[in-house]
Amino acid sequence: MIAIAAVFAILNLDITTVNVALVTLGKDLHADLEDLQWGLNSYMLAFAALIVAAGRVADVFGRRRCLLAGAIVFAIASLLCGIAPTLSVLVIGRVLQGSGGALMLPAGMAIISSVYNAEERAGALGTLVGIAGVAQSIGPLVGGFLTAEVSWRLVFWINLPLIVVIMIIALRAIQDSRDENASHRIDIAGVVVLGTALTSFLVGLDLLQGSDRNPPLALGLIVLSLALLVVFVIIERRTTNAIVDGKLLQV
Repeated sequence: MIAIAAVFAILNLDITTVNVALVTLGKDLHADLEDLQWGLNSYMLAFAALIVAAGRVADVFGRRRCLLAGAIVFAIASLLCGIAPTLSVLVIGRVLQGSGGALMLPAGMAIISSVYNAEERAGALGTLVGIAGVAQSIGPLVGGFLTAEVSWRLVFWINLPLIVVIMIIALRAIQDSRDENASHRIDIAGVVVLGTALTSFLVGLDLLQGSDRNPPLALGLIVLSLALLVVFVIIERRTTNAIVDGKLLQV
């Protein structure tokens, strides 16, 4: 439970701590706020695009293995963000952070489901939601303190101790588990279409805000995302290796 709680804490803390450091970050990297916002949004774009597929990967290859892989990716990404000399390097780091987070979260949720029975599960999930809320609430305070008193780079490096906790507990206390009935083949077409749909939708929403807002392009991307979701449903109904349970897609 502690390892999964740390996952929820780190993913939610990372969202709000970084926002506070934007101004200082922009000065050091010689980037304006609009470019920085796009760079930071890359975290959520990568996370949204990969999380459904990551759940499938965890079912096939093992939840603990997926959790550890995500933790390693997230740690490397946090280190990279912290040493980033340019905005481009920061964006790469944020994409990797989102990818690592996408691997950790569904694996952690699946581990909770396998460890706790139906009655205990509700309490465990409620605790995790509470931890996520607290992490998001204290994020601005932590980010503001580190940025003002030390360096914005510690906003990213603060993730590393939590990652160490996650990995130690996962290696010592979590038994690997997987869905024995899951096919070892991954629905690549479904992954690509769903990832593109979610990315298009999020980018479209982003283009409706800020000084670089572009309503026509935003509307086009949102419509494209809805069309791709229809294509995704068709693909999932026809494949034997669906990443989403076909029962959930029945009308």
